[in-house]
Amino acid sequence: MDEIKKLIAELLKYSNSIDPACSFEETSKNMEKQDAMMLELKKLAKDHDTFLGRTVQFQMADSYALYIITEVFDKTVTLEWINYCDGWKDDRLGDKDTVPSKYAKYYIDSRDKMEECFRQQ
Repeated sequence: MDEIKKLIAELLKYSNSIDPACSFEETSKNMEKQDAMMLELKKLAKDHDTFLGRTVQFQMADSYALYIITEVFDKTVTLEWINYCDGWKDDRLGDKDTVPSKYAKYYIDSRDKMEECFRQQ
């Protein structure tokens, strides 16, 4: 779990350092680096059977706000915003908030099942 927490901290530090006025090319490079970190976190989280380090998206029009689970409790999880792509932030959550664990479980399980379906084709 320490490895997951360390990588979460690294991802959040990197995300917070991104200049909102960066070019398209810089945004693409930032996203590639973030994608690599999030993929590693996803693998580690699955290996440890935890939601810690998994991501949750909140859709808005043609974009979404991206959050990472930084704490897991019995009934809630803490989500922290990741400055990803166009940097959209959900106005209900802001930078950091909690949601019910059941919501996070439903979202993550649904995404995993969808990915599994597409891998089988």
